[in-house]
Amino acid sequence: MSSVINNVLGGENLFVERERLEVIVDNTPLARSEDKPAWDYLFEILREHSETEIEKASYDTVGFTELNRQPVEYRGRLVRITGRLVRCEWVPQYRKPEPFDEKLPENEETERDENNENNEKSLKKLSKKESNGFYESWILVQDKKDIPISVCSLTIPETIPAGDELNERVSVTGFFYKRRLFLSSGNEELTTPTLLAKTLRWLPSPTEKTKPVSVMRIIRNNTLIIFVFLLFLWFIFRIFSRHLRRSNRKPIQIKFSGSPPQS
Repeated sequence: MSSVINNVLGGENLFVERERLEVIVDNTPLARSEDKPAWDYLFEILREHSETEIEKASYDTVGFTELNRQPVEYRGRLVRITGRLVRCEWVPQYRKPEPFDEKLPENEETERDENNENNEKSLKKLSKKESNGFYESWILVQDKKDIPISVCSLTIPETIPAGDELNERVSVTGFFYKRRLFLSSGNEELTTPTLLAKTLRWLPSPTEKTKPVSVMRIIRNNTLIIFVFLLFLWFIFRIFSRHLRRSNRKPIQIKFSGSPPQS
């Protein structure tokens, strides 16, 4: 096994030292202290490269299933996911280990610090070095619509709000970090892939494209309209002609003699 992961599929070289990621253990909560060195290492690479470089070095779009089934193969790889953002929140710093403290975003009530709530907008514009934190997002993808993928990013676009009950189409390119363990709202132990990303990319809602109109269809429709119109005129003409003939017809006069004929 190579000691270096070379993310070059898009044409750009972006190297990751595989040995730095061996401390990561799958099926564990996000905030595991032993994973912290690998966490810092991957985020440092993200800070040192532009979004364009990261996009060019990424693999094609992947789904929930392949990441969840093959965490070792994808570890440290730059991958891309596209889906629906359902929740996004600011986390002030890498949290201390608190096993199973993460819940599915649905039906969860959280208490927010008033200072964080007031400064939330300004934090969007700060880098991780300045703010010492990250954004935690949950994204539902096409092949798994009941469990969202977890994404930890340095920033989010201004077009995306932080909060619950979101419904934004986004694309994310980031390092696959690990298969994360968390509790559902019904206290069921679940796993989900987790990506570390520089930012999210907001996607406008798809609009229904207008289908091109066929020329032959236009001709057929116009021909039918003309035919119906001519048929209507012919019907009116027939009624008018019949009425005209009746009005010009002279009445027949029958004369009777004063007495009936004799035999």
